[in-house]
Amino acid sequence: MHNERSATGFFGLSGSVSTMGDRLRYIAQAQFPFLAVLGVVIMCLAIADRSRVVSPSFIFATVVSVVISVGALFLPWERLRRGWVWFIAAGDFVVVALLSETLSEVFPAIIVLIVFPVMWMAYEFGVRSAPISVLAGVVVTVFSYTMDDRWPLSPLEIANLTVRLAFLLLFAVSVGVMSDLLRASRRMVRDISAELRSSLAAAEDRELTLRTVIDTVDAAIVVMDATGGTTIANESARAQYKKSNGRIDSNGPREGLIFHRDRVTPVAETEGIIARALRDAPLAGRVYWLGEGDEQIAVSSAARKVRRADGEILGTVVVGHDVTALVEAVTVRDEFLSTVSHELKTPLTNIIGYLDMIDGTAPQIATELAVIQKNADRLLALVAELLTAGGTTSWVHRLPADVADITSRKLDLLRDDAARAHVMLTAVAAPSIIAEVDPEALRTIIGQLVSNALKFTPAGGKVTVAVTRDDHFVWLRVADTGIGISHDHQRQVFDRFFRAPVARQGAVPGTGLGLSIVKALVDAHHGSISLTSELGDGTTVVVGLPLDAADRTA
Repeated sequence: MHNERSATGFFGLSGSVSTMGDRLRYIAQAQFPFLAVLGVVIMCLAIADRSRVVSPSFIFATVVSVVISVGALFLPWERLRRGWVWFIAAGDFVVVALLSETLSEVFPAIIVLIVFPVMWMAYEFGVRSAPISVLAGVVVTVFSYTMDDRWPLSPLEIANLTVRLAFLLLFAVSVGVMSDLLRASRRMVRDISAELRSSLAAAEDRELTLRTVIDTVDAAIVVMDATGGTTIANESARAQYKKSNGRIDSNGPREGLIFHRDRVTPVAETEGIIARALRDAPLAGRVYWLGEGDEQIAVSSAARKVRRADGEILGTVVVGHDVTALVEAVTVRDEFLSTVSHELKTPLTNIIGYLDMIDGTAPQIATELAVIQKNADRLLALVAELLTAGGTTSWVHRLPADVADITSRKLDLLRDDAARAHVMLTAVAAPSIIAEVDPEALRTIIGQLVSNALKFTPAGGKVTVAVTRDDHFVWLRVADTGIGISHDHQRQVFDRFFRAPVARQGAVPGTGLGLSIVKALVDAHHGSISLTSELGDGTTVVVGLPLDAADRTA
């Protein structure tokens, strides 16, 4: 407080009184009105009654006023206590007292000058200065009456004096109250400003941290406002768009060369990543290729709208992952599976063919040949599964077929397997359901689902197969009372080669291809497949296939 005093001068000056400029503004606003009125009085008296101007009392009052003002201008307020302001106000009261004694008879209005020091004190010290202001008014009045040796005796003079003092009191209280309210408001504004500065600094820190995090992650991140303009885009996003000959600017991302999974078919502008994200269309499961030639990269994207609590959309966040290595690895795996499967199928076919030729010609080794035949058939079935899992689904050919009849016939072939597993296999089907399906693919779907259910249903359990239809789809439902699948593993059941821990621990035979083959065949029909299960409470798989080949929505 001694090094730098916060001062609020007359007419609202507020600041640090620590420089000559600050002191000049402070005195100019606080003392200038008093000096200005005094100057007007001097000019008026110089014209009307020059003798009053040269009187000793008037000259002394003028000198005191000038000395106080100049002294106040050069006082080191930054090193003085606030109480020193009282001395300036006291000096002004002395000036008013001297002028009142000299001019009260010819210029009664001179007493009005007392309002300036009263105002200054009330503004500086608030309501608590009111008693001192009234006391100063009494002293000035008493001084004037003492010098004139004339005291107020008549009721009118006493009333005049009383009104004057009451005016000073009320004036000081009013200015003091306003000063206190103004100071409180300024403190509030100062506190709010400090909070805002703190909040702004915290927000800037959070923004810096967010941008650093966004630039650190490998994924491409683009944040757009409600109009589609770009607000945030990290370096990974700019690099991805550069590869596709696109750009990112304030108007929003602009996609360049973007292709479907086959890497050659261009994606329509309305079906691009940004276009789908802006209209909140799903992106999950889609892979796009950006750019061309050796620089081409595969991108898997996700998007989400940014919404306030009331649902108002603030913008859109798009995240893109470079999955080139993963896609190429999957391609290599599929090519490997296809190649190996084809290489295995040819010798296995020859082995089975020769077994058929020698069957019955060597009765002494008939048992051994049967074992060889069984294992060769098993290997051929496994190779067929690998070919199906590693190939495409373009071979699916749909034609009108009775789904209920195909299901019933396939279940008849599986009843021996159910009997050996001591599991009850029941069917619930409509008399006839005609749909455009690939019959062989449907048999494979039914066989894989039922075989899978039999494997994981303990003896004494039950597997139920139901076939129903609605206006657009035929529904195949396979439910078992088996061991079930945990929720953590259900999202992986359609992945190739995935086998739940319970299957591995229970030594349940299988390759982990059955459900992936079913899903591939269902996707080829543009149908849907879902699985629900609880550990220890069985599993239910529901497949929906369009009745009409033109219907692709399940």
